[in-house]
Amino acid sequence: MPSTNGSSYLLRGTRASPSMSSLLHSVTLLRLRDFIVSLSHRQRNLSLILYGFSIIINLLVLLNSVSRSSWDLPSLFKTLTSKDIFTMAPWLPSRRRPTNAQRRFRIFKREATSNLIVGVSNLIDRMAIAIMPRSRFTNLDFNNPPVVHTVTRPMAMTEPDIPSDNSNADGPSDGENENPNAQDVDADEEFFVDIAEQSPPPRAFPNNNHLNRYFAELPASNQDPVFASSIYSIRQELEPYPPSTANPLTTARLADLQPDGRNAGVCLVVKAVLPPKHLDAVHLLVEDDVGQWQILHIFDFPYTQHAEDRVSAGQLMIIKEPYCYVAYDGVQAIRVDHATDILYVMQDHPLVPVHWQRNDVQGVGVLPRLLKWDGEIRMKWKKFHQAIDCLSLGIKLAEELEPTEPSPGREVTALYKKQIVQLRVGAYFSAGFYDLSLADANTILATAAKFDEKAAWYKANCLLKLRQYDEAKQLLLSIMQSRDRYKFKECSRLLLQIRSNVSQITGMYNMRAILDKCGSGKPGDELSTAADYVTGIRVKKSQVHGYGIFTTKDIKVGELIFAAKAFATVSGAQNTALDVRDCHGNFAKRVYGQKLVAKIIEKMYCEPRSSPLICKIHSDKIFTGTLRDEQGMALVDSFYIDDIVEQNAVQHDSLPAPISDRCAIIDPTLFPNPPSTPTDPAPPVPDGFRDPNLRTHASFWIPASFINHSCIPNAHRTIFGDMLFLIAATDIPRGSEVFINYLGDAYAPRNDRRQHIQDTLNFTCTCPRCTFEAEHKPYFRHRQKFPDTVKDLLAGRLTSQLPSQLAGVRACLSTLHTHHADNPHYDLPQFDVAYTLMAEEHLRRAVEGDNDGLTTLGITTISAGELTAYANMRLALNIIRALGGEYEFTTEDVVIHRVGFVCNWLLEAYILATVASARFYGGAFWSLRGTAGVVYRVVRGEDVTFEEVLWERVVQGVGELTEGDMLTMEGMYAMLREWGMEKTELV
Repeated sequence: MPSTNGSSYLLRGTRASPSMSSLLHSVTLLRLRDFIVSLSHRQRNLSLILYGFSIIINLLVLLNSVSRSSWDLPSLFKTLTSKDIFTMAPWLPSRRRPTNAQRRFRIFKREATSNLIVGVSNLIDRMAIAIMPRSRFTNLDFNNPPVVHTVTRPMAMTEPDIPSDNSNADGPSDGENENPNAQDVDADEEFFVDIAEQSPPPRAFPNNNHLNRYFAELPASNQDPVFASSIYSIRQELEPYPPSTANPLTTARLADLQPDGRNAGVCLVVKAVLPPKHLDAVHLLVEDDVGQWQILHIFDFPYTQHAEDRVSAGQLMIIKEPYCYVAYDGVQAIRVDHATDILYVMQDHPLVPVHWQRNDVQGVGVLPRLLKWDGEIRMKWKKFHQAIDCLSLGIKLAEELEPTEPSPGREVTALYKKQIVQLRVGAYFSAGFYDLSLADANTILATAAKFDEKAAWYKANCLLKLRQYDEAKQLLLSIMQSRDRYKFKECSRLLLQIRSNVSQITGMYNMRAILDKCGSGKPGDELSTAADYVTGIRVKKSQVHGYGIFTTKDIKVGELIFAAKAFATVSGAQNTALDVRDCHGNFAKRVYGQKLVAKIIEKMYCEPRSSPLICKIHSDKIFTGTLRDEQGMALVDSFYIDDIVEQNAVQHDSLPAPISDRCAIIDPTLFPNPPSTPTDPAPPVPDGFRDPNLRTHASFWIPASFINHSCIPNAHRTIFGDMLFLIAATDIPRGSEVFINYLGDAYAPRNDRRQHIQDTLNFTCTCPRCTFEAEHKPYFRHRQKFPDTVKDLLAGRLTSQLPSQLAGVRACLSTLHTHHADNPHYDLPQFDVAYTLMAEEHLRRAVEGDNDGLTTLGITTISAGELTAYANMRLALNIIRALGGEYEFTTEDVVIHRVGFVCNWLLEAYILATVASARFYGGAFWSLRGTAGVVYRVVRGEDVTFEEVLWERVVQGVGELTEGDMLTMEGMYAMLREWGMEKTELV
């Protein structure tokens, strides 16, 4: 219990039996006295008024007591000074030894008194924060003018050419842009400074006025309509350079810097003059200690959460080895590309000039309490980074000022240190530093005399964010079982979320809930709270490139390999395209989702345990993420992260492209609805990791970044919100490497595929498909003539008559079947055959309409519905065979020996075959339905919507069937046997 001016002596006497009203009255008077004493050195007028007011109140109470009891003043004062509640003298031992009940009651009274004192102290602190922010926090504000020191001789302060840095929209006040922590400074007032501590003589800087006008004409932010068409939306290409690791550094001023290139071995101490402007980079107007101004560009600013309070007017910064350059607009500026090359410091840093430091007139003894108040009010204004700076400095000063010997002052200092740590837990958590918040929460719980529910609540939330579900669950149960029932409803809600996440880490996801949340259309709802599922895989060196993901168990087709939440994601206005130009202004490249670089760097600071894996993504590059700066932050190379984003980030929407509820066996992206005049069909658009168009989101996944590319992959990825699901597209034996196709469903020839990969990802594909096609160039060059001829026919370049086009496509298809039936590599899918089959069906519908190919098949004796089923089955099976599927029909069922190359074309083929078999008895429908469900799960990433899509297709393709409409499987088997399609060649 802290002893503060006699308050610890309450209720210590055995003969004292005061009432509760007298206790409250005494405690209030004592706290008021402490409050007056603390203000007496800083606000003399206010302290005198409060002290006089307290004297008047005491005199009125005394006179009131005298008038009612008719006591004389000497006896009254004698009686008052002899009361146990006010005396400071030690008490005589009791004649009787107290009983256990009396002892327990006295302990209870002491604890109640201590809690009451602490509660009243906190109440006074909160009242001070709410009522008098100006008088309390001006001496520690970031935007305060320099503090004057010893009075020796006058120095006139001239009026500045621009608004002083005292004004800043740093917090809420009566005026929206007024800073409640700023002081009004009269320009004509004379200031007195110490000659020894005086800053260097002021020099005239004519360029300051020019920079002020330049800064005012910049766009307000990247949301400004002017920004998109301005030169500030273009980034200048720069030769990469590493983050600064030199130590020690020599302090320099702006005038000492070299105008071009990096200034090695020096550091620059500057202060922000005006609030920043967040464009492509953060634009700041800064000054050094002699008043010279300069423009500062901070690229990939890693404080995306609450960015405004990290850099505000008056913020002190130390730039290590500043890089000077000339921007596109011709203005000389300093650029910072690495987050660790700039330190955001407070006035206690040894490199800060003396006239920029804040020294309270009472000395540093009162700073911990003031810093506690300052941090609390900044947290109220949601300026969490500034609050962390204030609270961390308060803890540092409290540790320096803590007496070594036990004393009342040591108890008070320890109390303030504990309160500051409690505040910093919330500040760290709100700013996203979950590891640091967890460390502070553990410190509180380890040193607290009893269970601290608030610290435990923050610890449970940090553990949940860090995906440590078991420990978070136990902590939440402990909070709910406490006597106060602290945040009982919130704890129950988190327990339900943990229960869901625990089931998800075993691979059981409620895909319906994920689809509903991602498809709600509300901002932020697409970011799911699902947990990661990673099992049966490991990261190790790959023979293909760098590191890869390998299986540690046998994985079946359609099985979930892993599901991961995005490490970082940007959406909406943050996901933009950016043009990069060289030093001459020539176009170099176009990058997407550049704000993702800052997000990744920020997340690496918030979760340092993720850095080692990120360091392995590009094994051919040197990464300094294992080094630390003086503030304990990892040295992150922003150029390395930029390369990762360029090659591994994914442009995606909240949900996959919707699947049609109608038959889509003809790819609508290649063959639009048949027009009256044929047009050139659009080439296939790769729907993969390197889409040239912007999507709604740009995300980065660490596990997915290790997956290498193959044109015949064994896995398929699907994205819902910020969750990536990787599902096996074929049976993967143990120890095999997992591959995906960066180009999505890539049906283009080898040269086109290789050129696209080389242009976008800067590597050459050496997968089995590309290698085999390179070894048999004449064969595949001859085969490529047929799909090229089909494209010319569809475009009307060879003939404009639809029947002639159909005849030409059938001739190409017949030649492929006749002269190229022996595929040199049987495992490779024949995309050209599948493409030609779809082109034939596309033109047949345009020429023959809805007669379902009666003339083509040469069958006229059966019903139209049965013939439609035969025609659809024949088309579906031909595409399945072309894509490598293996099957065998019998008179009762069908057996699928190999699914084939999983892609959208194969999915539509299996669904069409399932719908065609719905008219026939037997198990063919259910067998094909099961295989279609597996392919649907691989392609779509979920199977909860499969039944809806399938039965909608069945209703449209077959309709309502009666018992008389059903057919026997023998008819289907006989028809397939007549066509030679009852089983594939290998079977």
